[in-house]
Amino acid sequence: MRKNQKVKIRNSHKRAARNEGKPRVGQIHVTAKNMPHKVYCHAWLPNGTQVAIARSNDRYICGHFDAFENPLSGAAIFEGGDAKDRALTWLDRQKSVNV
Repeated sequence: MRKNQKVKIRNSHKRAARNEGKPRVGQIHVTAKNMPHKVYCHAWLPNGTQVAIARSNDRYICGHFDAFENPLSGAAIFEGGDAKDRALTWLDRQKSVNV
């Protein structure tokens, strides 16, 4: 191999991290760690029902519940870059419909 065809390895100093001995080739995709579910937003409606938005990783799950937290309909799931905005829009529409 000629000198310019070698893969650079960056572990020459004494405080090098363990992964610095690995060659750097292109971009690296780091997988996201699973995050616990968390209630993002919760609102009571004037008719006694409630709506809630839960967040799990990059997914927003919206639900409509009665006063005893029994589901009244299926969950609406929003994923992608604008999931938060679409979930909050869903919440505003539920508030305006159930007045």
